[in-house]
Amino acid sequence: METMQDTWNPDIYEKFQTQRSQPFYDLVSLVRRREKLRVLDLGCGTGKLTKYLHETLLAQETVGIDASENMLFQARQFEGNGLRFEPGQIEADSERGKFDLVFSNAALQWVSGHEALFEKLHAML
Repeated sequence: METMQDTWNPDIYEKFQTQRSQPFYDLVSLVRRREKLRVLDLGCGTGKLTKYLHETLLAQETVGIDASENMLFQARQFEGNGLRFEPGQIEADSERGKFDLVFSNAALQWVSGHEALFEKLHAML
């Protein structure tokens, strides 16, 4: 099995935070809060925005996934109170269970096979 090198750099990622963040905030503003929300954030990056998502929606549980261990290392500082981060590939089959919201701001463009992916994500709802 070939191991891919993790080339994501959290410092460079954060350098462009403003450009990435506004669409994120716009998307979050469209989500209706409900009690006991279970949220999955695909491509959580450094976790800063996932924490905002979790707190703004008053989610009971939020799971942020990212393929980059470099990003997850940064994200784990925000864990607690129902928020956690896990390694994972967006397109990989997983047994994460059912969610009330599957959220992604700027990650789906990095994967292929969108038709099958969207069917899989829909089934997680």
